Amino acid sequence: MPFLQEIIHKLEVGGGMRYFRVGLAVLAVVVLTGGYNWRAFKNMGTQEAMDSAQVARNLSQGKGYTTLFIRPFSLYLVKKRTLSIQGAAANAKGADPSRINGMHPDLANPPVYPVILAGLMKVLPFRFPVDTTRPFWSVASPRGGMRTFWRHQPDFLIGIFNQLLFFGMIVATFFLARQLFDSRVAWLSGGLLLGTDLLWRFSVSGLSTMLLLLIFMGLMWCLVLIDREVREPKWGAAGVLVLAGFTGILMGLGVLTRYAFGWLMFPVLIYLILFGGRQRVLVSLIALVIFLGALTPWMVRNYSVSGMPFGTAGFAVMENTMVSRAGLQPDLPAAFLDQADDQHPRDPPKRPAQARRKLGHRLLPGRAFGRV
Repeated sequence: MPFLQEIIHKLEVGGGMRYFRVGLAVLAVVVLTGGYNWRAFKNMGTQEAMDSAQVARNLSQGKGYTTLFIRPFSLYLVKKRTLSIQGAAANAKGADPSRINGMHPDLANPPVYPVILAGLMKVLPFRFPVDTTRPFWSVASPRGGMRTFWRHQPDFLIGIFNQLLFFGMIVATFFLARQLFDSRVAWLSGGLLLGTDLLWRFSVSGLSTMLLLLIFMGLMWCLVLIDREVREPKWGAAGVLVLAGFTGILMGLGVLTRYAFGWLMFPVLIYLILFGGRQRVLVSLIALVIFLGALTPWMVRNYSVSGMPFGTAGFAVMENTMVSRAGLQPDLPAAFLDQADDQHPRDPPKRPAQARRKLGHRLLPGRAFGRV
């Protein structure tokens, strides 16, 4: 009894109530995660998630940053680059300038997320064949006999990993809100994020969204700490410079996770110029130089393979625009176009040019699979 009374006393008077609340919150998260994964988990349902996973699988198996996803535009860029380097030798008999006979270099996916997944596949026991023997991965058929596929083990492990990133993002948001406001705002922010169904669906989608959100929260932390260090220096003269370096690193990681994240560099630089203190110019330059330094090796790789610094993703900005309709028409031989005219009798025979434009529109880069 004295032992029980001491526990109650610590919970009511001492600091034990804090640990009790934290333990209760952790238990609620565990129960919520288990219930969600049991009832609402679905295997990868998007093309982008499957694409990143198969690139990661090739990387983990020692095949390099290659893909089995055939994109006609990627073949075109690789062939064009090979011809520009090797010249007539690339058209010799047996040559493969578009690199379609072997593993084709991936030009669509930024590298950070597939590389992390590849490391995950090296550490965890990924089993890629469909499992229809064990209960969790399959369900009993109502008619008896062979069990029915239900969950794919690699998809589930990737989903669990992204949920851990999701929880990390919630923790980062909690402490940032407590730093800027108070504990009530922090608990409210964490609770709202934890109860958002859209974020839960992204956490099991296999996409890089959770990783990008975690990187974004790290970037916000760096900017807040820079502002605080300028106002109330605690880490010496080099503190702001080190934080500026971390800002550039996180921006580089964000772009190498999702290319569109790069547009955020402009408001970040404006923020550093306005709130960087006396060293604002140096702080901005450090962040910018490290950011560009993180991108340069990947851009050089893409340019050496395809002649484009961002591969096929650089053309996604122009998709469905007048530039893509007029400037990215495929260079198809006239014989092929004439044959295509014969295979499309719905087009009036007196307007072959219009039929060819329609054919070219169907074969625009990114049209074949809905994504550049």
